[in-house]
Amino acid sequence: MPKRSLEARGDGPAKIEKDAEKCVIGILEMLKTGKPSQLKSAISRLEGLFLGLLSELSGPTSRVYLKPEEVVNEASLTVEEKYGHRLRKQYSLGLDALQKLMLHSSEDVVSAATEALCRIVKAETVARSRPKKRSAKSSQSQARLYQFAVFSHRRIVLSLLDDTVCNTRALTSVTEYLELDDFRFSTLKTMEMLVREKAEGKGVGQCFVTNCFAILKAIAMPKMQSQVENFIVDMEEAAAAEPAKKKSKGMPKSEEKEKKEFYGDPAGLAAHRRVFSSAWLAFLRLPLPTSVLVRVLNNIHTNVMPHMVNPKLLIDFLADAYDAGGAVSLLALNGLFLLINKYNLDYPDFYEKLYALLQPSIFYQKYCNRFFRLANLFLSSSHLPAYLIAAFAKRLSRLSLAATPSGCMIAVVMITNLLKRHPSCKVLIHRRIDTCIMGEDGEFLAVPETSLDSDPFLAAVVDPAKCRALDSCLWELECLRNHYLPAVSTSLGLLSGVNDMVEVNLEPYLEHTYDTLQDDFESADACLAPSSEESKVEPIVSLP
Repeated sequence: MPKRSLEARGDGPAKIEKDAEKCVIGILEMLKTGKPSQLKSAISRLEGLFLGLLSELSGPTSRVYLKPEEVVNEASLTVEEKYGHRLRKQYSLGLDALQKLMLHSSEDVVSAATEALCRIVKAETVARSRPKKRSAKSSQSQARLYQFAVFSHRRIVLSLLDDTVCNTRALTSVTEYLELDDFRFSTLKTMEMLVREKAEGKGVGQCFVTNCFAILKAIAMPKMQSQVENFIVDMEEAAAAEPAKKKSKGMPKSEEKEKKEFYGDPAGLAAHRRVFSSAWLAFLRLPLPTSVLVRVLNNIHTNVMPHMVNPKLLIDFLADAYDAGGAVSLLALNGLFLLINKYNLDYPDFYEKLYALLQPSIFYQKYCNRFFRLANLFLSSSHLPAYLIAAFAKRLSRLSLAATPSGCMIAVVMITNLLKRHPSCKVLIHRRIDTCIMGEDGEFLAVPETSLDSDPFLAAVVDPAKCRALDSCLWELECLRNHYLPAVSTSLGLLSGVNDMVEVNLEPYLEHTYDTLQDDFESADACLAPSSEESKVEPIVSLP
């Protein structure tokens, strides 16, 4: 992160003078009206003034300036404390003005206001954490207590999660600060609370959901404890001051609660993972539009689950997405596969639902290749029952009649691998067509080879245990010998090596499209064009 981008910009440090309050009031008036260029100038002046004030604050007086708004008995305050209390009000009004400008129509104003707020939060955190002043008689070293500017930072998150504007420009300005571990930690913590509050209310707008996902996606989580080291304030000094925390008995309740929730936590990777998990779980409970749901499922298995404390908590979300059908179901397979394979999750009726996803439209889906890649992994176990493997092989064979050329080749490769893994299913390519129909007395009856009624396979049944695939045969593959693209008919030669134990690599076939196959055909590629010997391969299914 460039150091210069995080340094204070504007008018530079300023001493606390009596006319500071008047300066703030004048700048606030400028922020209410004006052109974008004037607003940017006013934002710069306000930032410079606040950064100067914060740089002078330390010791007991810092509490007067920086604690949250509360009722104060001015009669009990000194002249300096009264002035500090009034200045605190102007400081709060200035932050409110910058928060509103984060939603301005001008992108330049949004960027300026957002960066100013981020730098002020950084400077306030430093001021809060500055060593407290001790008496000259005290021999103890100055203690540095970590105090993040939670309440000022909350304004940034509130604007980023606005329900009326998709604030992508403001998020772009905040992204570099999310590399700071304490800034990222507080963002996740605040976001979780705001999302829960929003979910308990009435109506969650699409902009709110989109902004939530944009923030979560922009956060890059550390993978190891050694990577949690980029803080606004040196956490080692703050940790050394922890034994002295008993001396803070007189701290106001608001600051005590803030300290209890945020003190020390950003230094641990486990704490980061807890707030990350809580923020994501709170977000996934919101009603997600399809556009956001698809983007979530595209990232959840790579950028979310590895950083969660307990990824199994996502099972309800992934199960609902898996039952939704269409592209959403295909994308949910990635997350479910990770839960089943890595976290030993037992998901009932998983293969039944996977079987139901095999529809003619699967070959025309955007995520077709991803689905078959995962399906090939799910069916790679040799311990699956024969009836289940036969059902998938038969289903793929039937779908190949209406598939794209590349889809036909994918089906042939998958069927070949299924038969290699399960020799008991090879009967599907050796059974004669004229013995595939069963009579009323339970005996097989011969019928003419041109009759489609000879197939006992029940294509409309979604339960692989009841579709009678083992009683059928793969006659559909024989039809592919007359496919108009030679590459498809040539791929059937893979079944001649069904007795080999070496499986066929699926990946090269996933890369094929209609255009690539057509180009190969026109260029007479020897690897795909059928040779005279390959065209004489024995029929897959025995004919009468």
